[in-house]
Amino acid sequence: MVAAVLGLIAAWSYYRGRLMMAGWLGGLAGFLFLMGFLLPAWARRFHIIWMQVTVALGYVNSRILLSLMYYGVFTPCGFLSRLVGRDPLNRRGSGRPSYWIPRKRTRQAKEQFERLF
Repeated sequence: MVAAVLGLIAAWSYYRGRLMMAGWLGGLAGFLFLMGFLLPAWARRFHIIWMQVTVALGYVNSRILLSLMYYGVFTPCGFLSRLVGRDPLNRRGSGRPSYWIPRKRTRQAKEQFERLF
């Protein structure tokens, strides 16, 4: 599969006029393709090592991206909400015994149960 993708990228590079890149990628694609057929045990070891590397990279990248998202997006939004005085959960007012907000009773029609979403 990797050889096929590299072959497609090599063909695209050749079409775009990048002959050096097309040559390297095409050669690598051909090498991987031949090794997969001629030496399947080697290809299996290569696959196992490759999957271990990608799992490690995925672990690191997910931590980095989630940290950037939390500290770069959610934390500033929370600070801005506090500065503006927004209270989306209606938790202000410590004199209340509960945070429960009673719902207004509405008559439920038959159509609400037929089409839930």
